[in-house]
Amino acid sequence: MKSKAKISEKYIHELYSTNSLKEWVSEIFFKRFKIPVKVILNHNQVVVNFKQNSLEHKIEFLSNGKDEIISLSREVLFYDISKLKDFEFNKLLKFKNLVLLGKKSIDWFYKRGFNHDRINYDFIIMLLFVLNRIEEYESISFEKHSRFQLTNSILSEKSLYLRPFIDEWFIFLGELLKIRGFRLVANTFEVSVSHDVDNVSRYAAVPLLRLIPTIIIDIIKRPKDLYSFIKNKKYFVFNEHHNSFDWIMHVSKKYKIKNKFYFLVHNTSLRYDYRYDINAQLIQSLIKKLFYNGHEIGIHYSYNASVKNTINKEWKKLKTICKKYNIEILGGRMHYLRIKFLESLRQMELSNQRYDNTITFFETGGFRCGTCFSYFPYDIFEKRKIKVEVRPLILMEGSVFGYSSINNYNEAFKYIKNFVDNCYDVRGTFSLLWHNSDLECEWKKKLYIDVLDYCMSMKSKSSF
Repeated sequence: MKSKAKISEKYIHELYSTNSLKEWVSEIFFKRFKIPVKVILNHNQVVVNFKQNSLEHKIEFLSNGKDEIISLSREVLFYDISKLKDFEFNKLLKFKNLVLLGKKSIDWFYKRGFNHDRINYDFIIMLLFVLNRIEEYESISFEKHSRFQLTNSILSEKSLYLRPFIDEWFIFLGELLKIRGFRLVANTFEVSVSHDVDNVSRYAAVPLLRLIPTIIIDIIKRPKDLYSFIKNKKYFVFNEHHNSFDWIMHVSKKYKIKNKFYFLVHNTSLRYDYRYDINAQLIQSLIKKLFYNGHEIGIHYSYNASVKNTINKEWKKLKTICKKYNIEILGGRMHYLRIKFLESLRQMELSNQRYDNTITFFETGGFRCGTCFSYFPYDIFEKRKIKVEVRPLILMEGSVFGYSSINNYNEAFKYIKNFVDNCYDVRGTFSLLWHNSDLECEWKKKLYIDVLDYCMSMKSKSSF
């Protein structure tokens, strides 16, 4: 991936004077702490004022690190918070350091005043750049599917993608407020499970442009499968490995999980779309079945939806179909996780889509936005909040079995558990994507169940 241009320091300095950015930062802090916040932005420091009943306190962030982050420096400093000897909360936090992007070293980090805390680092610029994926702007990808790659991200440095380091900062800041007597609302660990319905059947409800070449290939390579389908279509479809929907619903009922199923409605790529016809009776019956069993239906945008500007068209198409069955759609995900952060979200906003659940690193999973909490992003060019909630996707099963080449239960469970634990430690949401087509063997089914079982045990633990 090649970067064409960087955002100038002058532009960011001008941005700091806008009311919309102040409101955005205030909203981010309020959502975390549920405390009224007023933000003052200027070139040299950011002041965040907190007020709760008779308590008033401010945290000042100096501009140290701002220029380095703006210039997309790949330096990373871990500040050891055990150096703050006067604070007992150091013994309680799961993480032992804070991430300071852009820094090699720092003269001093923290000073405590009578009614304020002063931090010698511009956390706000890091927040702005990481949550809004600014390092990805105007970048050109040479990856097979033109996706932004982990190797081109600063988050590849020192394995930052494995950490919700933005959330860790908020926990640290929250502890500073608690010391001053503020009462904060405790977050609880949550689990979100979704399924991209890329395939439903190898033959049934498949558009001709895909069906004909599939049949030609299978006459030679899979004659038994083709014969079985012709002989008894209903039996074949029921027993296909794609058709794991009843099994998924059975597992979900046990754990009281409301799953999200994202359906393709349009074709913009001959090679990567044309999986099934959304208007086919088989597909619409499936949509109704999933919804009436308590699950959410959402959209899975076609391969080139963002590039060809068809997001609004596809959203309206699924909305029209679902309206017949009194189903409300709220959000979804991009096919192949192909998202251009600003361009895609702007198109979704025009459709009045409420949320997107695409953002992760396709190769490994991880915290591409440094967080496992949902938020509304900020458009730094139009200088406004984007009214589509970003719900970070933490892990896709394909990142485990495919890109990471893990092919056994023990390694896979350990890999997934690490992400669950990191989300739990900050009391965020572990968002898991598992394709319905990737439950074809018993050990994967066992893994799926055991992951949910572990998640539910952690969720129960976090409620105490």
